[in-house]
Amino acid sequence: MRHLTVLLVAVAMFVAGCSSETADTTTASSGDVTMTWVFVSGEWPFKGPVTLTGSAVDDGVVCASGQVDNSALDEISRDDEGTTFRLDAEVTCDDGSGSFFVRDDAKQPRGGGDFFGVWTIESGTGNYAQLTGNGTSEAAYNITDDTTTKTYVGELSRG
Repeated sequence: MRHLTVLLVAVAMFVAGCSSETADTTTASSGDVTMTWVFVSGEWPFKGPVTLTGSAVDDGVVCASGQVDNSALDEISRDDEGTTFRLDAEVTCDDGSGSFFVRDDAKQPRGGGDFFGVWTIESGTGNYAQLTGNGTSEAAYNITDDTTTKTYVGELSRG
């Protein structure tokens, strides 16, 4: 009977661990990520759904979807090559696991065109309080529907 009790407890613990709908915060892990969101150009603040893909999502480092809301957009420098803007955005995960803040410094070339830059994770809440990461960014304007697709590619770590 004692062996049956131990077996049932072990099975219950395994099932409880497998049924979690939010990212696991007990294991240090990392992986690659691509975050993509589309917003209507010229509307402020930039908001909308964000989709996350890559091994960081597959391994439970970060959620697969959420909402993005920009808190700031500032011009931080201007030179012969173009203008660099700082964009601060909060990503709130749809699964309730928390949120994280992304800082993106992106340059628009002189004369216009797509923005290219670098991003970092500034802070997080919930499961993402220990999230770190960085990578490159691109903002591509679509003249047909007056939208901009913002894409972040890089690495995330938690633990």
